[in-house]
Amino acid sequence: DWLTTLPGLVTTEPVAVTIGGLDGFMLDLSVAPDWTHTCPYSEGKPIVGTFVDSEPGTGYDWNVGAGNGSRYIFLEQPDGRSLLIEIGAPDKATWDALIGEAMPIVESFQFKP
Repeated sequence: DWLTTLPGLVTTEPVAVTIGGLDGFMLDLSVAPDWTHTCPYSEGKPIVGTFVDSEPGTGYDWNVGAGNGSRYIFLEQPDGRSLLIEIGAPDKATWDALIGEAMPIVESFQFKP
């Protein structure tokens, strides 16, 4: 729910999925056409930060850039933690081709307890 409320982010409705025995949901993300926020490494292109390490420079920094395609798949692990799988592409044409090839691979994943 939190991702669907981020300013500048456009999302599809979350869809329930089961992958490799884990339940969760997936949604596609893009940057709103009127969003103008940038950051030092976005080369002047609009960007929306999604997940950022609490200690800058020490971990991860996930975001969605203007023109990019992203799919986030969240799966609940038996210990209660979430697993995030991201499929991303730098532009719409690449995204359209990639998602059709990537999803069968992701759907083939099997997770061990």
